[in-house]
Amino acid sequence: MPEIYLDGEKIELSDFNNDWSLLLKQIYDRIGKMKKGIIKITADGDDITRIISGVKLEKTPDNYQRIEINTLDISQIAFNGIENVKKFLPNLIKILKGAAEFARLGEDDKKNEAINGSLEGIKLVITLFINIHNLYKFDINSIKLKNGDTLASQFTNLNKIFEVFNNAQQRQDNVEIADIIEYEILPAIKKFDEVFDVIKGEVKDKIVV
Repeated sequence: MPEIYLDGEKIELSDFNNDWSLLLKQIYDRIGKMKKGIIKITADGDDITRIISGVKLEKTPDNYQRIEINTLDISQIAFNGIENVKKFLPNLIKILKGAAEFARLGEDDKKNEAINGSLEGIKLVITLFINIHNLYKFDINSIKLKNGDTLASQFTNLNKIFEVFNNAQQRQDNVEIADIIEYEILPAIKKFDEVFDVIKGEVKDKIVV
């Protein structure tokens, strides 16, 4: 079992059966009481923060010797994060448009670089959402966007889109990759501007600046 460190302090967890989700649950239970959220997770020095977004790793926790979790006061994450994400979204959209264009031109190196950059940006957006939701517990099944979609359906749809996108990448089908980015991923990401406006409205009285 790896050594677990929370903000530099070694902590003891109960048996999490070598499962990332069970490990994270114990961490969230602990930091939730401190009103903190995860901002970074490293395992033997490698950044694995993406597991917060549900990304599966090839390695299980027992493959590592040291796992470090860094946190920040969730109110600070919420306020600063929402404002920063809304400023960041236009740049993320530009990167995605570039990835689609490079895919259509068959410029694989530039396409892959743009896709990798945009995926990292999307992971940060989703991580912020998860951290805010873990603290404020707003109901993602009842909160709706202007088109009637709930927050829950927004994320369910995004997961389905990326399943298809990953399959297209594995086949190296640049035409399909470009189509999915332009007609599926971009519209979904553009909605996040409204998603975070809705979230801010839900938690504005609870955020401490």
